[in-house]
Amino acid sequence: MTVMDTNGLHNVKMSWCQCLGFQHLTDVLYRQQWIPATLIHPGTAFTFRVMKQFQMLSHVARTTPWDFCTTIQRLTDNIEPDLLPVSVIYIYIYCEGI
Repeated sequence: MTVMDTNGLHNVKMSWCQCLGFQHLTDVLYRQQWIPATLIHPGTAFTFRVMKQFQMLSHVARTTPWDFCTTIQRLTDNIEPDLLPVSVIYIYIYCEGI
């Protein structure tokens, strides 16, 4: 899964508990304060922080979504921004049951 945060794009390998009473992946992502790009089989998520930053920049500086995403890409890799993501984080999320 690719996660966009204020410091760049990150490739996150996730696994979560799928035991009896497990929650849907989108619920798990919201609990992590990530907003999935799609509700069915999400492959991209945005942190609450990056969404708040975009909201402020779009209202105050009239930044377009295209310019904002391009800036985040350049923060991640300014040499070849089209070859993303670069960092890998491993996360295991335990279910709390119902």
